[in-house]
Amino acid sequence: ITFPEASVLTDHCLKIMTAVIDGLEIHEDAVCRNLSFLQGVNLAESVMMELTRRGMNRQEAHGIIRNASLEALEKRCPLKDILSENPAVSAILSAEETAALLRPEAYIGLAAEQVQAVIQKLR
Repeated sequence: ITFPEASVLTDHCLKIMTAVIDGLEIHEDAVCRNLSFLQGVNLAESVMMELTRRGMNRQEAHGIIRNASLEALEKRCPLKDILSENPAVSAILSAEETAALLRPEAYIGLAAEQVQAVIQKLR
């Protein structure tokens, strides 16, 4: 692919993306309902990463998160509650820390840093 073709394709993709975003409607109640449906299991990686960062063996952390996730889905119980009751987890993380790690609002990965990097490049 040549540079001119790449430019045309990029322009086309941006036009399509703009059309999609212009018509996008976000229903916050539906977003919250969908996020809570999985009892926090979809956010479990952050807890596993924090457990390993604080010294737990990665395999052990993975096993704990996996078993707790299955239990949360089976019992329809929030993952934060299951994890807070686990002695290996509560020895490392408080219930408040676990809950904070499982907050969907905080689960944006590197998005903030990426936005700031783009802003800096554009200045």
